[in-house]
Amino acid sequence: MARHTPDRCAGGVILGVLDVLNARLDLWHEYFVIGRDTGQAEFPAHIRMLGRFGTLQDFLFVLAGFLVPMEEQINAWRRL
Repeated sequence: MARHTPDRCAGGVILGVLDVLNARLDLWHEYFVIGRDTGQAEFPAHIRMLGRFGTLQDFLFVLAGFLVPMEEQINAWRRL
């Protein structure tokens, strides 16, 4: 039996929200990838790279609490 870690529970909540949105927007779960591999130290580099390549608008990030204070900095990177 799988352990119910915070990451797994959060992923389940996100899938539940997507269930509602998918029905309204005619989307499929296969359109989304829920990743859990980016830590606090790596996140800024990922955001900067996505911003530089103009693909940041194609991503939805659900941030853990420790990244919420970075919101202003993240928005600045998006404008690069």
